[in-house]
Amino acid sequence: MQPQKIPMMILLICGTLLIVLLGTNQQTYAQQWNTDSLAAELKWAKHDTSQTDLMLKISYSLIYNQTIEAEKWARKALTKAEKLQNAKRRAQALNLLGIGKDLVNQIDSAYYYYNLALNQARIAKNKLVLASSLNNLGMLQQKQGYYKEATPYFHEAASLFHEIKNEQMEANVLNNLGLVYYELEQWDKATEYHTAALKIRRRINDLPGIAASLNNLAIIADDKKQYNEAIALLKEAEMIRKKLNDNYGLGIVYTNLAEVYYSLKDYKRVIFYSKKALKARTLSGDNSDKTRNYHQLFTVYLTLNDIVKAKQYLDSSEKLIENQKSLTRLVKLLEAKIEYQKYLKNYKQISAYYAELISLKDSLFKTTLAEKLAENEAKFKLKQSLNLIDELSQENRLMALKAENESNKRKNQLLYSLLIVGALISVFGAIFAHWRYKINVLRKEEEARFQQKIFLETLNAEDKERQRIAMELHDGLGQLLSAALLNIRAISGGGGQEYNHASIENAEKAIKMCIDEMRHTAHNLMPSTLVRKGLIRAIEETIHTINSSEKLKVSLHFNEVPENLSLQVKHTIFRVVQETINNIIKHGNATQIDIGLHSQQDKFIVEIRDNGKNYELKPNTETGGIGLRSIITRITFLKGKLNFSKKGENENVFSLELNLKEV
Repeated sequence: MQPQKIPMMILLICGTLLIVLLGTNQQTYAQQWNTDSLAAELKWAKHDTSQTDLMLKISYSLIYNQTIEAEKWARKALTKAEKLQNAKRRAQALNLLGIGKDLVNQIDSAYYYYNLALNQARIAKNKLVLASSLNNLGMLQQKQGYYKEATPYFHEAASLFHEIKNEQMEANVLNNLGLVYYELEQWDKATEYHTAALKIRRRINDLPGIAASLNNLAIIADDKKQYNEAIALLKEAEMIRKKLNDNYGLGIVYTNLAEVYYSLKDYKRVIFYSKKALKARTLSGDNSDKTRNYHQLFTVYLTLNDIVKAKQYLDSSEKLIENQKSLTRLVKLLEAKIEYQKYLKNYKQISAYYAELISLKDSLFKTTLAEKLAENEAKFKLKQSLNLIDELSQENRLMALKAENESNKRKNQLLYSLLIVGALISVFGAIFAHWRYKINVLRKEEEARFQQKIFLETLNAEDKERQRIAMELHDGLGQLLSAALLNIRAISGGGGQEYNHASIENAEKAIKMCIDEMRHTAHNLMPSTLVRKGLIRAIEETIHTINSSEKLKVSLHFNEVPENLSLQVKHTIFRVVQETINNIIKHGNATQIDIGLHSQQDKFIVEIRDNGKNYELKPNTETGGIGLRSIITRITFLKGKLNFSKKGENENVFSLELNLKEV
């Protein structure tokens, strides 16, 4: 969830920094300078210092919407500052040039100008400008992922802002430190700095800053699985964004709420907040970040097996990304397409997408490299135009041309090397995708063989159970009914009254024995108590029957038996308990048996302990209900785990563990 928040925070802080760099007060910070009026005022300015300050203000007013034009005014201000030999204004102009390069992701140029600005700020001994320069350098390191390198800049900047009592900027820098320590996965430190920033922002009533701090603290709470705290923080941030009528900020808050509820598997709320985020982004005109919400909705509908809606949002994301022509987002789109094809089990298409993904990542790498080469060349030209180096002599110019030719040769060699490397990566990628495909096919074949084995074992167990029931019916009920029939025939054949009375009694006894035998057989097949009153009562009845003999003491302990267990699962658990008790009675010579049933998160555990002698737990299909072998087969179907261990000479422990998500 976190990668969507940091760029927003950097943009917020960067905008605030520009105000500080220009040395304006809070009243000036509250107003928007009008470029035309500033340009008109510049015509009447008589002093170079006034002209320089106006140029800096014009540059600031244009920096976000017309960055190239803003850089032109910053260069003019730098030229004036050079003429005045004014280190403070040189630092301000150089910082603006650095921010301009930063906004268009020309990282090397931004780093170059920020360092020049820092040197000029130290010469000027101006704490405000110096702290701002340090913060800009820290943010640039942070943006590149050099988090440890960023922390010294931020610490020094925070100390300086604290000295000059600039609370707003101190809070911004503390916030940056929180973001850095979050990336370093030092969550306690990150929480400490975000909390400190929030405290200052509440004191000065900086509503956008408060919302940002709440958002960052919510991200940490989510990662620490403190979901209720994360939701509470985001709800407060939502109220502030609504008060500010900040639809852009609301889009981020709703996106983060959807992420938290996805962690909680509350898919209904994920859908609700993802759609609210889309609506907020539409109102703010922020179409580029809608791809994140489309991916959220795609993922949740795929999880819910709603393939039609999942495809709908995947297509929406694809359409938006194609219009944006962003290689990074195209990579994310391809990864989502791979997940979609995995769901469809379309391995051929998965392989094709993997090859396309590898090729796209290679293109992204080459594009970045080409931009850096062009940027380095532009930086050399800028050094000349800004008079930051001495004029080159004719001899130096010739040497520069030779160096440029050599550089071009090296560039061509590098590009050829990149093409070769790209081709090799594509080949290896295709080989890897094919290998993965073969592994998946082999794994599925192995799973099919295993399922067939289980199926055959189940059929075998069922056949043996049918044989046992047939024998019971034939040897038990059959013989008893035959005896009853003979007695009834004896009555119909005549005889004395006493003889007939005895025959009726014998027939009645035989029929009662048939009823008992039928009840016993039905109980073996499926205990009626289990169906009518549940698992616990069925086990308690079995225990009551055993305890009535007074030769063996059986106790039962349980907590929170899930109510949504299927009858099949309850029957299997009941038979496991019954078969284990039978084994203990026959082989263990125990006097005490303890049965425990309890739930632990997503697991249900049955544990049976006895104080009898050690014995081997062997499957037995001849006696004892449906037999342990059939039980093992059923538990394998339920993906459960059976374990039997011996602790000392007179303690045996039998345990069964079921995953409630699986059953």
